[in-house]
Amino acid sequence: MKLTWTPESTPSEARELLAEMAEEFPIESGAEGGEALRCEFDEATCGGRVVRDAKGYSIRFGSLSSLGRGLGAVLAGGLKPGDSLCEEMPFATFGVMLDVSRNAVMRPEYVRRWLRRLCLLGYNRLMLYTEDTYVLPGEPYFGCLRGGYSEADLQQIDRWAAALGIEVCACIQGLGHLEQMLKWPAYDAVRDTPGVLLADEEATVSLIEKMIATMAGNLRSRTIHIGFDEAHDLGRGRHLDRHGYQPPFEIFARHLQKVVGICKDHGLMPLIWSDMLFRLGSKTGDYYDRESVIPTGALKAIPAEVQMVYWDYYGMTEDHYRYWIGRHEELPGPVTVAASAWTWMAPWYNRVFTEATVRPCMDACRAAGVRDFLLTLWGDDGAYCEMDSAWAGIAFAADLAWRRSSGGSGDLEARFEALCGLPYAHAVLPCEMEPSRPGTGIPLEQNGYLIDGIGPVLWDDPLYGIVRRNRGWDGRYWAAFAERQERVLEDLLRLAPDTGMMDLAHARNIARLLLIKVTLANAMEQSYHSGNLTTLASAATRIPEVIEAIENFQASFRHQWLRRNRPHGLETVQIRCAGLAERYRELARRLGEYAAGGAATIPEWDEPTAPPARGPALWKQIASPGIL
Repeated sequence: MKLTWTPESTPSEARELLAEMAEEFPIESGAEGGEALRCEFDEATCGGRVVRDAKGYSIRFGSLSSLGRGLGAVLAGGLKPGDSLCEEMPFATFGVMLDVSRNAVMRPEYVRRWLRRLCLLGYNRLMLYTEDTYVLPGEPYFGCLRGGYSEADLQQIDRWAAALGIEVCACIQGLGHLEQMLKWPAYDAVRDTPGVLLADEEATVSLIEKMIATMAGNLRSRTIHIGFDEAHDLGRGRHLDRHGYQPPFEIFARHLQKVVGICKDHGLMPLIWSDMLFRLGSKTGDYYDRESVIPTGALKAIPAEVQMVYWDYYGMTEDHYRYWIGRHEELPGPVTVAASAWTWMAPWYNRVFTEATVRPCMDACRAAGVRDFLLTLWGDDGAYCEMDSAWAGIAFAADLAWRRSSGGSGDLEARFEALCGLPYAHAVLPCEMEPSRPGTGIPLEQNGYLIDGIGPVLWDDPLYGIVRRNRGWDGRYWAAFAERQERVLEDLLRLAPDTGMMDLAHARNIARLLLIKVTLANAMEQSYHSGNLTTLASAATRIPEVIEAIENFQASFRHQWLRRNRPHGLETVQIRCAGLAERYRELARRLGEYAAGGAATIPEWDEPTAPPARGPALWKQIASPGIL
């Protein structure tokens, strides 16, 4: 289906958006043939209305995001002559935060592709989470060798977004999470602890001034997210040496007041993550501690200009979110609520936990009248997720937010396929690799990482088996895990390998590697502990197959990474894969020595098998019990 539109009869607000969409979708200006598209701007319309009649389609819109949402419905098809579709957006800002700080810096031209789809789904805000992945004039070691965005990059992304009705907001760090920058000797003077800036220091204030000025000068948005989250060791490093012990909240409040002052000087309205306020008022340091009490004096020290972002990716009931939204009413200003499409610590988007958490969160936001909603996409531990797989979650959240008041097309599956180039069912099939299910009593890590996620299994060492120990040596869990991977792999092999916005060939390689790793470990473990050298030798013949699966995974990972991201950071996963392959070669050597009588035992497999109290999450915790 081709859509045609006439510039002369199209509102000026819509022309640039339609021209931008024509770069990738079947939309042409002034062309003959095809389905006619009429766009009507109406200030009184807060949502969007799409009508199909005998002549084509008419979209009535009150904002560019409602125009984009309506256009997405038209591209999805399904509206018959006489059909209409009405949708309303309950949020003033409805955005996505994309993490580009955990090695994967999305190329600007690929961000442009993302912007088009965000617009067609009805989003109107994009935050690029940049810790040090942007160029800071006069600071050559800020983001050194990290592939960060130049000023020209930021300006270009901002222009593309503005044409689509999307506000690009800076999302930086003004206190913690700056480990990559602070590791350079050039920043010794502003380091409190390895990841936290040194408060009450003029050099620190000067550096933050540069950060904020850079963003203010290159993005038109007058909103800036300055972070301030998870600075757990604030004031306990060089600040303690210089000033002695001071209550962390006093340091936090002073530093925040200075940074907010800089924002005001540049005409910016600052947002911060709210967790530190609740943690500092909790005896356990927990963000979600219902006993947490923020002292009245502390509340008064928070500048009135600051708006809080309540992030919560784990609650599975509406009551949970309504309680914490209510607690945020104690704080100054309106609250932005941030849910998440789960993309961290896994090679593929986690559909189950996304849907189980986003739905009650959004229901609570509607009930409480929250005006600003954010869907975060994090890349913790090296951003090894196929990030385009998260489009299933992004589309799901948009479908929840835009409420339909009358029938028509606009269903999730049809819209997703029109925008992303493959059926929704194909896109979410790889999500079945994850064994975790809410409501089953499966615990979460204290830091929010899944014990049962497939990501840690990828990096588990064949000799130490840290993840394997954590989940139990009896084999029943792992047999079920292998059966799941086998089913998913069989289904994936029936599909086209690389379609649209995501790489299903890579999904195949993930499932195959998981299946072979676990199957081999099961066989070797049983054979070793039963003393059956014959079956152990037979199992060892499969080691080259595992190494081949690692190499195939590495090759498809490289493909999906480079089609989307700058090359910086790719090396971390390549190092992991190469190291893992070598450890399997070492396993083959050790088994050969054991079978030949040169070694009386395999000591790693004779260690006590009781699992640790809390499951490992990060690669550096999984690859070795030693120092990495």
